[in-house]
Amino acid sequence: MAAWTALYYFAFERVGYPVATVIYLFALLAWFNRGRWWVNAACAGGFTLAAYALFTRFLQVVLPRGVLDFW
Repeated sequence: MAAWTALYYFAFERVGYPVATVIYLFALLAWFNRGRWWVNAACAGGFTLAAYALFTRFLQVVLPRGVLDFW
């Protein structure tokens, strides 16, 4: 888990918040909640979108977009 978190930390700026966070959360959920792929994907994507909206829209925090520069 520590190595995966370190990889997330280094990929955060390069890949961007949305992509890095979805991959990070999905991998952790897949490990701890095995066999529930659709639920894990929905939780990872839903949390990422909700957190992104909260930080960028309401708190006016600029998060790195990375490869999704058009978003």
